[in-house]
Amino acid sequence: MTPNLSKVLEQLVASEIAFQLDGFICGYLGVKLGDPANGFVASTSVRAPDDAAAWLVDAARRHFPESEFALTGSAKREPGFAPSDSAAG
Repeated sequence: MTPNLSKVLEQLVASEIAFQLDGFICGYLGVKLGDPANGFVASTSVRAPDDAAAWLVDAARRHFPESEFALTGSAKREPGFAPSDSAAG
């Protein structure tokens, strides 16, 4: 089951996990976990909002395993989803 992007974003905000979404004219979405002030811990580009949601779920659970999001979030990971993640510098 693919998680709903708006639900994932609400849960990240509730867990105080920062993120950034950028829309590109070429049809891709830039997705980052973290923020400019404190740094980004992961980033990727995806083609669809559903892919952004699945990537954010996976990345947030991986980088913030003790967060409320990881421990109690109801967002489901898409089966077989393997995000390519790169640390932003």
